[in-house]
Amino acid sequence: MADTRQVVKWSLEQTCPFRKGENWYLPQETSTQLFHLETLDRALREQRILDGICVTSWDLEFNRDGPGIKRQTPSGGFLVKDLAGDYGDLTKVQSTCEACVANASAGQGTKVAGCHGTFDVDPDSQELEALLRKIVQEHQIETSLKAAFQETDPLWYSFWIESPMKPHQMELLREILSTAAIVDDSQVLQGHAHFLEALNRSLASEIPLHVILMPRGHVDFGFYTVFPHCPRCRASTPVKRWQTAYPKDTYRCEVCGAEYIPNEHQSTTRMELDWNPINLKRHLGPEGYEDFLRRFQDQRG
Repeated sequence: MADTRQVVKWSLEQTCPFRKGENWYLPQETSTQLFHLETLDRALREQRILDGICVTSWDLEFNRDGPGIKRQTPSGGFLVKDLAGDYGDLTKVQSTCEACVANASAGQGTKVAGCHGTFDVDPDSQELEALLRKIVQEHQIETSLKAAFQETDPLWYSFWIESPMKPHQMELLREILSTAAIVDDSQVLQGHAHFLEALNRSLASEIPLHVILMPRGHVDFGFYTVFPHCPRCRASTPVKRWQTAYPKDTYRCEVCGAEYIPNEHQSTTRMELDWNPINLKRHLGPEGYEDFLRRFQDQRG
């Protein structure tokens, strides 16, 4: 595996039958709780569910259909009942989400869990910085921006420090991102359409919009490691990685100016699956697998 990207996660705080418990409205908790629904919804749309089994992995096989012919065959997955839990009929889940005022997923290809999303942008991109500064200057909103957001360099970090966002912050950010979406030929912004719709929903319906810029980390061997970072703007601390202990002296963030102790803002946690992956050939047996494979291929055309 590799380093995680420093993405923005956001969520709209709207009462939801599929979110519960402490901090259910925050982006990280929301993405965790709704991951199962999104997984099943995507599998339904891609016709990867058959006989209560959701296919998630594939083998590349040769000569099954003749010399030189290769194709992917399903090899693994999970039982839908293990993941669906108390959600019940997935079509009811889809209709519930589709009718929700916080569903900002218009045009995103899904009806489920549109109340949260990921904004995949490199905050240290020089191209992004030049684009944002140009828009701010051309729209003459430097003074408004300084009054609304904590000053940072690069600018992208400033937008995600305060959460939930205030209306005047959202209006400014909407102006910037709407302009960027039009003039950005290089596509340094990804996920802006979904987030812009979330801004619109939040402002129109007065639904709190929570945001967080995720710190850089690494996922491997079942562990999620978060590297030392500023607790205010989440910029990475320029220290050597993979140490058993990091500096315990006060460090001043080069991006936002906050002071913190690097060793207190890093972690490593084990990632736990709450469903058991299955090997289709072992689970179904030779004859059962061949029958499943034939019907699965027919289902997918």
